[in-house]
Amino acid sequence: MSLEFWNKVSKTDPNYTKKADYGRKFTSICAQYQIMIATEQWGMFGKTWGVKGEKYERYDNVILYTAQLYYPGYTEGILLHSDIEIIFSSGNRKGKYNEDWSKKVATDALTKGLSKLGFNADVFLGKFDDNKYIQQQSQKVNKKKNNIFEQKQTNNINEMPEVNQALYKNIMALLREPDIFTMKEKTDNKKKADALKLKIDELKNFYSTLNKIVQKRKSK
Repeated sequence: MSLEFWNKVSKTDPNYTKKADYGRKFTSICAQYQIMIATEQWGMFGKTWGVKGEKYERYDNVILYTAQLYYPGYTEGILLHSDIEIIFSSGNRKGKYNEDWSKKVATDALTKGLSKLGFNADVFLGKFDDNKYIQQQSQKVNKKKNNIFEQKQTNNINEMPEVNQALYKNIMALLREPDIFTMKEKTDNKKKADALKLKIDELKNFYSTLNKIVQKRKSK
């Protein structure tokens, strides 16, 4: 595994992280997001990559979890391990049963294993302790999402009747206005434009409404 792959998966979308404080402060990563990113790189979980040879061993109040993480190019797999208490021995939940301990320990081990390959390295390198870095990363992620969004619009335009293309392009230009529409608003408005693209009069009214919204929000 080279640094080329490491750099490809090392950046984390801040939308899938949250601050946690369990005696120590740290940034946690959504496990499902990690699986999604790994799936983008390697394919379907359980087929081209995944976890095998899982073992749960109990030592008094502690469970030791071990397994192997396999992926394309290394079917033997790298060792995963983590441990967890069944009954909390300290903190606010001292003496209480640790619900879902099997899921928690397996998830923690997978997160650590993926981190060894570079996944979400910026979090483990402490960069998410810097608010400026988080802001910059958020901007990069949003720019990437906007580029994907715009490419889809370009593909859709080519499938439209010529009479609607100019209006549709004007609508998409409005939706590209920075800091005017949220990603959800852009998606919702794009769906409306698609639904109206064969009805020229309604498309004109929709364009007029969007234009008024842009001007109003710009004036604030």
